[in-house]
Amino acid sequence: MSSNDFSGSIPASLADINNLSVIYLYNNQLSGAIPSELGMKSNLTQLDLRNNLLSGSLPPGLCSQGFLKYLDVSHNSLEGGIPLELASCVSLYRMEASFNFFTSIPDSFGKGTELSFLDLSNNRLLGPFPSQLGFNSNLSNLALANNGLSGDLSPLQCSSLPNLQSINLAFNHLEGAIPSSLASCNRLFRLDLSFNSFNGSVPSSLPINLQVLHLQGNQLSSQDPSIYTSLKNLNDLNLAQNEFKGSIPPELAKLDVLTMLNLSFNQFSGIIPIVLGSLQALEVLDLSYNQLSGTIPLSLGQILSLESVNVSYNELNGSLPPSWVKKLLASNSSSFVGNPGLCLNYSAENDLCQTIFSNTSITSQSRKKDHLSVGVIVSIVFSCVACVLGCVVLGCCFWRGGSGDEKVMLEDNKYIEVTSSPGSDLSFSEIMVATRNLSDDCIIGKGSHGTVYKAVLPNGNVVVVKKVASLDKDLRIHKSFLREIDTIGNAKHRNLVKLLGFCKWGEIGLLLYDYVPNGNLFEALHNHVKGLVLDWEARLKIAEGIAQGLAYLHDDYIPPIIHRDIKSSNVLLDEDLEPHIADFGIAKVMALQPRENYASSTAVVAGTHGYIAPGE
Repeated sequence: MSSNDFSGSIPASLADINNLSVIYLYNNQLSGAIPSELGMKSNLTQLDLRNNLLSGSLPPGLCSQGFLKYLDVSHNSLEGGIPLELASCVSLYRMEASFNFFTSIPDSFGKGTELSFLDLSNNRLLGPFPSQLGFNSNLSNLALANNGLSGDLSPLQCSSLPNLQSINLAFNHLEGAIPSSLASCNRLFRLDLSFNSFNGSVPSSLPINLQVLHLQGNQLSSQDPSIYTSLKNLNDLNLAQNEFKGSIPPELAKLDVLTMLNLSFNQFSGIIPIVLGSLQALEVLDLSYNQLSGTIPLSLGQILSLESVNVSYNELNGSLPPSWVKKLLASNSSSFVGNPGLCLNYSAENDLCQTIFSNTSITSQSRKKDHLSVGVIVSIVFSCVACVLGCVVLGCCFWRGGSGDEKVMLEDNKYIEVTSSPGSDLSFSEIMVATRNLSDDCIIGKGSHGTVYKAVLPNGNVVVVKKVASLDKDLRIHKSFLREIDTIGNAKHRNLVKLLGFCKWGEIGLLLYDYVPNGNLFEALHNHVKGLVLDWEARLKIAEGIAQGLAYLHDDYIPPIIHRDIKSSNVLLDEDLEPHIADFGIAKVMALQPRENYASSTAVVAGTHGYIAPGE
C-alpha cells in the first residue's frame, strides 16, 4: 500500500494477520508510533515504512519471531536508541534508518548475524564508534555519516569485517589517526571519512581495491606518496581542506583511471607536476587555494576528458593551456582568478600578456600597476562572445534530410535559413528570445559535450537547446557534434530523445530537442527530483524501455548504432516515466561493416569510466 496519501496511524490490528510477512507502507503520510505488536505475532520478514511522518521509538519486538530480514524506517521522525533486541536479530540482513533522530546504537550490533547493509546516517548518534559493530557478519555497507560520533576509529577492525566494501563516516567528530588496519579490508572500494578531525598522516597502506577515497575537511598534514603506486583502481580522490604542505606528489600520475582529483584548500607549493598530464581519464581537477607557482604544464591541456578545472588563488603565471582558454567560454571564470601573473596568452619574448580575442597587450609593469588579472581579461572575452551571439543571425542553419525550411525576415532586412525536422516548426529567433540569448538563467544542465538550456516558446511548447562550442578548433568536439546529428537525427523511436533541428555558425552549434520534464534517471534514483518516486513497477518499465531503445539502435536501425555511454544520467524520463535515451556524442555508426567486424570496430575505449562495457 505504498505511495498513496494515507494518513493517520498504522493500525495495530495488522499484527493479527498471522501469515502476514511483508508490509510496504512507504511514501505515505502516516504518523504516530510504530505498533509494538508488529513482529510479535506475525511472521514479519520485510517492513518498509520509509518516507512517512512516524515518531516515537523503534519497537523492540520487530524481530521477536526471528524472521525479520529487511527493515527500512528512513526519512521519519523516530527517536531514542536502536533497540538492543535488533542488535542480536540473526535474520536481519538489511537495515536503513537514515534521516531520523536516533541517539545511540548498541555495541555489537549485528555481531555474528546475517547483517549486510546498515545505514544510520543523518541521525543524532553520540558517543564513541560502536565496538564490535558487525563483527563476524556479512556486513558490506556501513553508513553512519552526519552524526555526532566521537573518539578514534580503533574499534573498527577489518579482520572481523571480511566482507566490508563501503564505509561512510563523513561529518562526525571522529579524531586521532586514521587506522592503518584499514588496509586489511581487502574488499573495501569506498572510504569516506570527510569532515572529521583526523590528524597526522594518511596511512602508508590502503586497501588495494579502493575506488573512492574522500578525506576532505580533516587535519591531515602528511602522506606517503608511494601509496598511489598500488591503488590502481582509484578513480575519485579528495584531499581538500587539510594541512598538506610541500609539492604535489608526482606519484599521483600512477592513478591511471583517476577521474576526480581535489587538492584544494591546502598548502601545496612549488610547480604543478608535468606528469599529471598522463591522467587521461581525469574529468575534474581542483587545485585552488594553495601556494602553487610557475606555469601550468601544457600536458594538462592535452587531457581530453577534462570537464572542470579550478586553479584559482595560487601564484601561477604564464599562459593557460589553449584548450583551457576554450573552457573559459563554457565555465565559471572564477576558476582562474587570484593568480595575478596568469594570462590567457603570454609572450615571454616581449613580456606581453595578451587576450585571446584581441591584440591588446600589457607589459608586466602595467600588469602590476593596473592589476589586470584573468577576471578582467575574461570580462573582455565574454563581451566578445556576446558580440558573436548578436551576429548569429548571419549564420546558416541546416538539417540533413529534414523538411520544414523557412526564411525569417529580421529588422535589418537580412534573412536566416531555418530548417527543422519533419513536423517541426522552429524559429531561430524565437529560440534566442526564449533562452534570452543563451542566458545562464536558462541553463538546466552541463555535460562533457555541451551546455543545455530550457526554452519556452511563444506557443507554449518547451524545447531543449544544447550548445556545443569550439567546433572548428577542437576536432573531437566537432566530430561529437556531427555524430549526434548522424545518429539520433535520423533514428526514430519512442525511447530515444527526438532531435528537432540544429544549427551551426563558426565554432558554435545548437542541437534542439524535445523537452523531457522529469529529469534524468540518476536524479530520480537518488531522490533528487521532488515528489518523484520510482516503485518496482516504474523501474521495470524504465528498464524495458531502455532495452527496447537499444534493441532498435542495434538491430532495427540501418546502419546499426552503438551508443557507448549508457548510464543513468543519459536516460531522461517524461511525464509518464517513459525513458528516453540521450547524449549520442560518442555513439558509433557501424556504417556498412559486416556484423562479424562490429566487435573490432569498437576497439577504442569510449564512454564514462565505471559504465564502460567489458567488451570495450
